[in-house]
Amino acid sequence: MRAVTASLDIRLLSLACCGSEAAGIVRSWRSQDQAAPAGGSTASVTIPVLVIAGTITQPMAASVLRAIAELPPTGRVIVFGVCAASGGPYWDSPVVVEGLRSMVPGGTGGAAPEGTEGADARVRSLVEEAVVVPGCPPTGVALANSMAVVAEQNAESPSDGGAG
Repeated sequence: MRAVTASLDIRLLSLACCGSEAAGIVRSWRSQDQAAPAGGSTASVTIPVLVIAGTITQPMAASVLRAIAELPPTGRVIVFGVCAASGGPYWDSPVVVEGLRSMVPGGTGGAAPEGTEGADARVRSLVEEAVVVPGCPPTGVALANSMAVVAEQNAESPSDGGAG
C-alpha cells in the first residue's frame, strides 16, 4: 500500500490584524511544502485550505461566504483568531459579525448578516467543520499545527475526497 501525503493549497483571507500574523506562517508553510521531496512510493493529494483571519464585518460577510463557496469539493476552512471565530472584543459593534458560524442558517450567534441567507449545504458544512484557532492573536505555531492537522486528516482519508 502506498503512503498518502497531503499538501495544502493555502488561500489567506486577511481581514484585519490576525491576517498579518497568519501571512508569515502561510508563506513559510508554502515554502516548506514546495521544498518537500516527492517520493516514488508516496501518493499525494492537494487540499485547498481557506484561512480566514480577522474581524468579519457585515459588508464583508457575503464575500467571505462566496470565498468559501468557491473552494473545490475537497476544500477545508481554518478560522484564525477570536474575531473571525466569535467577533472578538468587537462582538457588540453593530457592523461586526459574531463569528463565521453565525453567518449560516442554523449556525451559532444572531441573525445571519444581510446577503448571506442563501448559503448552500456545502458552505454550511465547510463552516461547521472549520478548524478554529483561538487567540488574540493566535500564535503562528497554533496556525501551523492546525494546518498540519488538516493535512494529516486528509492524508488519512483520500478516498472520500479528502474530507477528514
